[in-house]
Amino acid sequence: MQGLDKPTDLWVIDIMLPDIDGFTVFREVQRKNPNSYVIFISARNQDIDRLAGLELGGDDYISKPFLVRELVIKVQRLLKGGRPKTAEVQVGPYTVHLEKHLVYCGSESISLTVKEYDLLLYLAANRGHVLKRGDILDAVLSLIHICGAIPFMAPTGW
Repeated sequence: MQGLDKPTDLWVIDIMLPDIDGFTVFREVQRKNPNSYVIFISARNQDIDRLAGLELGGDDYISKPFLVRELVIKVQRLLKGGRPKTAEVQVGPYTVHLEKHLVYCGSESISLTVKEYDLLLYLAANRGHVLKRGDILDAVLSLIHICGAIPFMAPTGW
């Protein structure tokens, strides 16, 4: 694993790398760059995989395929210090635990797919606004694949 010693603001790590497990890369990144943000990407879209990545300390998890714009927005949000100010958001009768990517109605856990969860957050963030179908699809659905672990250094002024 080369290049992990270089100071990097944000890493995009594919969990399913050809020669090494992405979680192993993540542990090494955390050891050498403990203040770096990490976004996991993976073709694995089961809740257990997403939760494993987040519980390890990843800042976000995106399932493939996805829109490049979605990744750019999440990178910009992280680099601008846009972490949620609260760990929970109330959406009607539902409580969304942002850090754990879990949704509850009262004390009952609600199982959502990755896309359903993303859609819920997108609609909650745009509450009170009229949204075009195309904008919703662009924000939530995924159209392309991106592979590999990609170090990202934020340009000055972000």
